[in-house]
Amino acid sequence: MWGLLLKAVPGVISSVVGVFTKKEQTKQLKATAETKLSHAKLNGATSITLSDSEWESIMASNMNGSWKDEYVTIVVTLPFPMLIAGGVLLAFTGDDRLMIGTVDGISALTAAGVDVGFMMTAVITAAVGLKVWRAK
Repeated sequence: MWGLLLKAVPGVISSVVGVFTKKEQTKQLKATAETKLSHAKLNGATSITLSDSEWESIMASNMNGSWKDEYVTIVVTLPFPMLIAGGVLLAFTGDDRLMIGTVDGISALTAAGVDVGFMMTAVITAAVGLKVWRAK
């Protein structure tokens, strides 16, 4: 058992180091791109040439303050916490209105042709993927 753990440790360490290295490279690319931009402004240039990675680093840093992705994730996944809250409310008070309203809402979306399960899976997968990509 210890042998398996000892074999796994270098892989884990290299993965962690890789994340920090990639993050540092992204910071350096952003600094290079911003330097090019400031030089172009000083020289009166109307256009500059950036590499794909420099452009992506600037765009990623501009998206850090955006709440669009989080808003969509909250709205799409809201039926789960509503069902849980409805169950708790039903258990403690006997009031089933929140539970019935949530189930009716999901049923209405399904009747309208919305695949709620697929939509939740897609949004959560995208959110996790964006979080990992932005961390690079």
